[in-house]
Amino acid sequence: MKPKTFATLLITAILLFGFVSPVSANPVLPSHLGPDNPDYPGSLEAVETARIFINSIKSTTNSIRDISMVMVDDHPWVAYYDETEKDLEVAHYLGGSSSTGNCGPNDSWQCDTVDSTGDVGQFSSIAHTPGSGLIFGSKIGITYYDATGPGNTYLKYTYHSCWLDLTVGIQCGWSAPIVLGYNANRSSLKYDPDGNEYVAMYYPVFNAVYIISPLYTSGTPCASLDFPWKCILVENMDGEDDDSYVSLDLNKDGHPYLAYYDPVNHLLRYAWEYPGGSCGGGSWSCKTIESGEDIGKGIQLHVAKSNPPSPSDKTTMAYYNATTGMLRLAQFVESGGDCGWGNNLQCFDIDEMGTGIADPNISMAASSDGVPYIGYVAWIGGFPGAISLRVAKPAFLGNCGPSWSIPPYLTFHTWQCSEIDSAGFLGGIVDPAIGVYSTGKYGLAYSSWFTLIGTPSMTTYSLDFASQREVTYIPLIAR
Repeated sequence: MKPKTFATLLITAILLFGFVSPVSANPVLPSHLGPDNPDYPGSLEAVETARIFINSIKSTTNSIRDISMVMVDDHPWVAYYDETEKDLEVAHYLGGSSSTGNCGPNDSWQCDTVDSTGDVGQFSSIAHTPGSGLIFGSKIGITYYDATGPGNTYLKYTYHSCWLDLTVGIQCGWSAPIVLGYNANRSSLKYDPDGNEYVAMYYPVFNAVYIISPLYTSGTPCASLDFPWKCILVENMDGEDDDSYVSLDLNKDGHPYLAYYDPVNHLLRYAWEYPGGSCGGGSWSCKTIESGEDIGKGIQLHVAKSNPPSPSDKTTMAYYNATTGMLRLAQFVESGGDCGWGNNLQCFDIDEMGTGIADPNISMAASSDGVPYIGYVAWIGGFPGAISLRVAKPAFLGNCGPSWSIPPYLTFHTWQCSEIDSAGFLGGIVDPAIGVYSTGKYGLAYSSWFTLIGTPSMTTYSLDFASQREVTYIPLIAR
């Protein structure tokens, strides 16, 4: 079909039927999803095809921060920091028909304290390995910061597993915390296909990025000399004590890749194992993705699992440009890129997050076929302003990101940015963590809060979960 003919038909369709707005009217819930049903979804937000349901997992007067999430057989596990009690907490979904938990709608979630010794739980990273596929091979691990005090700050690791007790049967629980490194705060945890741990760590005192794994035979311990895992210095960025971000992912063969923010030179870096390379004691290669502005905070990395990369599964980095206030993306391309070494990446803006964000809230997860989903918080300008929780994903006819056009009148975007929730100046939304179900739908855990004017002690916090689900429409049958 000729472009002019296509454009004429499209314009005609828009005039006759209009676009289906991403914030179209809410549908009426089917009667079998009423409040008395364990699967009752909570409040309904009209996003895309009006299939986002928001539930409160936990409501409290304690501040909730630093949320991370992983999908385990389509059941979300959410790690978070109780900023008031200074504890590491975990909530996991038991199932819509379950009522054996202690939190969430109809007690369908289980909320537990994992570590409460000192000031523990900031900057958590959670990951899952199915092991051999048996219940005893599965592990859910968390790395987190212990900020107990000067000279006593650690990066810790704990994991949830199951074992057979001959007297009482199958038992499940969390291991005793393991100290991975002294004075390291931010981290990123992944398991390889055999269930071995890889952890990337950032040391603010040295502005240095390390990686640790039980598979490394060279290197030095980052913690106790009695701890067998070896630690490799990937890059020391030389500068004064500053905060940074690091994100780790593995390819399908289990090889690690790192993306991180250089707080000294304010640029985005990328590293991978490479004998004879420029960093990591000559065993790694470190390259700059983007520079020239303050670029790279909040970095999130997804490494392509297909080889060669498929059209949907590309190595992707999502991050914040503090100079322009934009959510930005970098993707590896075969040719024609505009950033990275050798211009082998394409870098582009996705959506406006707002300027002056000290700690940008960005989370990224990929579907089984490698499609990236990005959860983030945007500050909408003006006074008093508003906070918008959004999800961005690729789309043929989107509303954000790079554009394409059919001259002379039509312009379309290649990403869809949808608002999931919002808060005004009396409330807030922080620290979203996104996960993708096997169906390609997404779930989003985040913290929201609300304060009554003049009563700061009356601030209430909520650990919320927004899930994208199909809605069954029941036709009206007239008698």
